[in-house]
Amino acid sequence: MQQSQTKYVTNPSFRDWRGINNKGMDYAVYSDVLNKQLSHPVKLYVHRKGQ
Repeated sequence: MQQSQTKYVTNPSFRDWRGINNKGMDYAVYSDVLNKQLSHPVKLYVHRKGQ
């Protein structure tokens, strides 16, 4: 099993990734804000082509 790598994603880093990989889009979310304490963190994984 491949060991996971944790990355901090910012708007500029996402824009860079989007430009390099020619994927991803901007989108608008219209919603009321609900702050909720989670029992454990949510982990997102992004797989790059060829890895």
